[in-house]
Amino acid sequence: MTIHEELGFLTEQELSDLTGHSPRTLANWRSKRIGPPFVRLPGKPPLYPRNQALNWLTRRTVHTETRP
Repeated sequence: MTIHEELGFLTEQELSDLTGHSPRTLANWRSKRIGPPFVRLPGKPPLYPRNQALNWLTRRTVHTETRP
């Protein structure tokens, strides 16, 4: 287990795999301050707090109405 996994973070590639959005899209969202919350430490790639990323995904759930 890597340190980012132990601390509860996803890498950009892990989030990309989870959401189906490309790393380039995630980078674009970061530059516009939209998308899931992220942490950026100087000289390091961005990390996404796992719980916050999952909450972000959950808030985008679309519920459809079923008809009899």
